[in-house]
Amino acid sequence: MSDELEIDALIEEPEIPALAPVYAPSPTAEEAIRAFANGPRNELRLIELEGSRGEGKTTCGIWCCASLAERVIADGRSSALPVKVAVVRDTWVNIQRTTVESFIEARRKGAPIEFFNQQHDCVLYDPDGFALCHFYFFGLDRPEQADNLQGFQCGVLWPEEVAPAATMSAGIPAEVLGLGVTSVRQEGIPGRILLTFNPPPPDHWVVKLEETLANIKGLEHIRVQRYVFEPGEKSAHFRQLALEAETAAERKEWSEAAEAFDNYRTRNEIFLEAIGRSDLANRLVKGHRVAVQEGEALVRSFSRAHHVTKQPIPIIAGLPILRCWDFGLTPSVVWCQCGADWINILGSRRSEHDGMEQHILNHVLPFQEKYEISKPTRATQGGFGKGAHGGFEFEDIGDPAGLSLSPVNSEQTAARVIEAYLGTFFQPGPVEWSARREALQSAFWRKGGGGKRMFVQIDPDENEELIQSLEGRAHFPKDIRTGRIIETVQALKNASGKWFQSLDALSYGLAVKWPADEFLRARLRASAPATPGTPPGSWLGR
Repeated sequence: MSDELEIDALIEEPEIPALAPVYAPSPTAEEAIRAFANGPRNELRLIELEGSRGEGKTTCGIWCCASLAERVIADGRSSALPVKVAVVRDTWVNIQRTTVESFIEARRKGAPIEFFNQQHDCVLYDPDGFALCHFYFFGLDRPEQADNLQGFQCGVLWPEEVAPAATMSAGIPAEVLGLGVTSVRQEGIPGRILLTFNPPPPDHWVVKLEETLANIKGLEHIRVQRYVFEPGEKSAHFRQLALEAETAAERKEWSEAAEAFDNYRTRNEIFLEAIGRSDLANRLVKGHRVAVQEGEALVRSFSRAHHVTKQPIPIIAGLPILRCWDFGLTPSVVWCQCGADWINILGSRRSEHDGMEQHILNHVLPFQEKYEISKPTRATQGGFGKGAHGGFEFEDIGDPAGLSLSPVNSEQTAARVIEAYLGTFFQPGPVEWSARREALQSAFWRKGGGGKRMFVQIDPDENEELIQSLEGRAHFPKDIRTGRIIETVQALKNASGKWFQSLDALSYGLAVKWPADEFLRARLRASAPATPGTPPGSWLGR
């Protein structure tokens, strides 16, 4: 057996670092610590530590780095130490407020940590005073620190809290990982990337990174491993330690620690729910990956459980299809089929920086070909079925800006492009934002189908961006000083960006086909008494 194979066998199941008595890792933390130290010397490992607030992700990260240093000692390469660790956060204030505090707490519990340079870096020592890890703290809000990170050489890149808890934190941009990985080249140290974060929103770059790396072949020298701290794992671990304690004092200490953490989680959930932030309660307490609610959702009555179907919505043959349009730099279209008391949203598509012609060619026609949605021809008129078996009539309603001439082509408008490519007639929706907003609100509030279902039903497979918009990505922002919601359409557009586009397209169709004022009048007529009431017998009404 070669020397390198002997060393690999030696570190296959490394011991928890010698400093472990000052830290009792939970089962998940212990697995992560071992994985951080394991592996061939030339293998880059990306370890994710994900969990709700307070479960010990940052503390586990400290000991992950310590375990890597112990592995280097086991390799017989102590001269390469200390391991240089670049700890990166969105702002220097957040580093001081939370990350550095976790290091101070570890020192308070006995870890030999010494701070330098006004807490801009610190060193973790072994019991004999030998430097194991040197942690350097970088806040991206300081240009000089961001510049220093670009030329920094380290053994571990540690982006901390990459997914923001709320709008108070920006999180870490993906570029930090992309550029920072080029700094992971400390001689003699196996390269490591450590990501610690709360459960991210479904569209966060961390989620996309996981999906991308999972589908790339040829990553023999890169290993990605995700460790999830289950909600309440910390207190359950403390209770187990209480059962294993040798003295009554130790049992009491661990039991009290478990109860304190349970109380911490309970009050977090209570207060977050009380202020209407169930999204943060789901992420920071319950450990779920859900979208972050910012400000006030445009359509507050939306519910994924009630408005999004469990199965794909079938397209009804012979029933006309309504296409709703929005224009601009991100043109959007929404396909619907409608009845007297229901509307099915079949699909939605949005383009990035495409003209209307490219949008139709790249998104509209492929969707319609996928589901065999075609315009009826002489051969198919009067038939039934989908596509070539029957064909569909279309109604196109959208942003009246589509009638404006293009600054590039004085004879071209978005509406003319739609009509030319799709053989249809474009009908402009209302300019007034109030009419569109009220149509959206009333459509998602009302019931249809005899009261057994909501009026609007959305296909789950072809509308994920639209669904996320309804869940709060399209929102009115909040004035951070007063807490008041800014309910102007411009504030909505600025805060929501791309998340408003498909909803805006839908609003034009709803405002024409189901205006809120007509719905209200119908409701009033339905609730009016059939006959006049009995006139009062006296001025007292008796």
